[in-house]
Amino acid sequence: MTDINEAKTSGTGKLNMDGIQDLTLRELSQELSYEWEALASFLGMKVAETSVLKMDFPGQTENQVFNMLIRWRQKQEPTVDQVAVLSAALIKAKRTDLAVKLQGPRSSNITSQPQGAVGQNVEHTSHSTSDEKSTGSKPLPDQHSLLPGRSHESSNGQQEVSGLSEKGTDKLTANTVNTEHREAAENRRPKEAYCSCSKHKGETVKFMCITCQEVICSQCADKEHCKPRHHCLSCETASEKYRLLLANKIPVLDEQVKEIKNFLKEASQVRTDFENKFFKTVKEVQERAASVIAEVKAEENRLIEEAKKLEQNRSKTFHDQEKRATVLLGTRQHALETASDVAKVGPHPEFLSQYLMVSNVIDMVNGQHCPKGDPRLSYLSFTASAVDGVGISLGRLELGGRWVMRREFGSKGSGPGEFQLAKGIAARQAGEIEVADYINKRVVVLSTEGEVLRTIPTQGVPRDIAALRTHLAVVDDANHVQLYGRYNFMTASVVGKKRCDFRSVAVKTDGTVVVGDVNRSILTEHFRNDGAPKRTVSLKIKPYFIAVDVGTHSPAAQRERVVVSSGFQKEVHVVDSCSEAVLAVIKPQIDGQPVYQCTGVCCDSGGIFVAVSGDERDQGHVHQYDADGAFRACIAQGLHSPQGITFTADGHQLAVADTYSVKIFHKV
Repeated sequence: MTDINEAKTSGTGKLNMDGIQDLTLRELSQELSYEWEALASFLGMKVAETSVLKMDFPGQTENQVFNMLIRWRQKQEPTVDQVAVLSAALIKAKRTDLAVKLQGPRSSNITSQPQGAVGQNVEHTSHSTSDEKSTGSKPLPDQHSLLPGRSHESSNGQQEVSGLSEKGTDKLTANTVNTEHREAAENRRPKEAYCSCSKHKGETVKFMCITCQEVICSQCADKEHCKPRHHCLSCETASEKYRLLLANKIPVLDEQVKEIKNFLKEASQVRTDFENKFFKTVKEVQERAASVIAEVKAEENRLIEEAKKLEQNRSKTFHDQEKRATVLLGTRQHALETASDVAKVGPHPEFLSQYLMVSNVIDMVNGQHCPKGDPRLSYLSFTASAVDGVGISLGRLELGGRWVMRREFGSKGSGPGEFQLAKGIAARQAGEIEVADYINKRVVVLSTEGEVLRTIPTQGVPRDIAALRTHLAVVDDANHVQLYGRYNFMTASVVGKKRCDFRSVAVKTDGTVVVGDVNRSILTEHFRNDGAPKRTVSLKIKPYFIAVDVGTHSPAAQRERVVVSSGFQKEVHVVDSCSEAVLAVIKPQIDGQPVYQCTGVCCDSGGIFVAVSGDERDQGHVHQYDADGAFRACIAQGLHSPQGITFTADGHQLAVADTYSVKIFHKV
């Protein structure tokens, strides 16, 4: 019984230089609730430390508070008056009542017990001594034993912290769910049953195990609830402690009952007010609708007339294009027939004289370019608008197409149809797309509807992919570029040098494979059949994503161009792959600010498309630019973190690899 006596007398002298004892901190943690985070701030704890405690003990406020106090105590110097510091923080946190308790007679002895505990402890000691003499059992745990989650002295003198009793938590949950059944059973239970031990017949309960949250007899305490893992109190001491805790909770429950009653009263009033306003609103709507029918009809006629005028203008444009193309077709057919006849002339002098004549005609015809098809001429839609307080506006006619998301598929994971990081994306043939699944080391072939068709495993991590008709190129983290044919059999391979860092790949219309090397800021071109090097193109930025374009956007751009996206350099360059000249520089912005990074790029007759990301997640955009790098439109927003982008094989849809999913956009 030496440890019991030492626990009883440890607080009779001066302040223990080890600081406030665990039992006192546990009692404080039982009293504190939502205000503990403010207390932690006043004690100098960082927000990150409190966040870690919340994650370590989710939903367990008492353990969060207790471990916060333990960590605070461990940081204190031996000479610090911990009681004074903690009391001041409690007052700042508006818990003066706890500060008074900590500073008062109970707290002057840091390890003091609840009132009356000394007498009860003596009785407990006497009883335990007699039991020891008669049974030879070990001493019972006293009221200074540790509570669950409380620090205690181990054999080597270091502090150890035990976790919450899951058993107690499970019991609390079960009691909450079965409250009504439990209360009915308790009412039918004889009072004598509360005093009898359910495990040892004839024994009465005399203690409460705080660790297990159950009342026990002396035999239970000796056999199943021993120190140091269990902390036991006499029934009298435990009753006094928990009666006080319960008394503190009753006013809170009373306030909650009042709050709910007030809510029901207010909700009833709100419902009555709503019903009255509902009927009033319906009447006002009917009256307003009746008064504006004539104005709506006039607005309808105006919009229809505007559409008819547009139809007349577009019809004239279509007619002029067809007429010009028909004339060009006639002259070219005549030149073709003449050239064919001249090619059959036998004598050399006669051939040469006729060749000079027909050659001039052909050169003249070649100078007359065929008009370019403009899909924008088909754009026409209607956007509705709300009725304002001044006049009636049904909406407006939209003369340009609008990109909308048609389909989204995929999620985070490693199973079929899941991606760990959808990096690159390509489209070999109609109705299919290929996605480089970065972490899962595979290329997934899907339909444009999201159905997984097949999977191509890769030896390394696939960084990017590109496709042209039946050919597929995959670049991995080992600086290898694997070339696959129609049936996904590897036909050739490109192996980078030691100083290379291949990150991107594209395929030209003639089958030439273009690889982006970010370490040397160059493009390397390779033959498709064997992967042999062809030539290099120097760049001014790092090619993290690339796309090739034949330059069909304007007559001034009839050249082979490469569009290069530089990642965190936040620029996109349009480069003449022959002269290495920079034709355009694009610096994308979101809300007037430079983007966080530029990622995937692709091109079509509508211009250059660039995927960009903002500073935060879910701020990804896809922007459209013309051939000279001028901004046209933002065609997609709210993307998670877009990577590669490409057009489907038919050119009608835009596919975006958005980290864990694929999004398909089309124009309406």
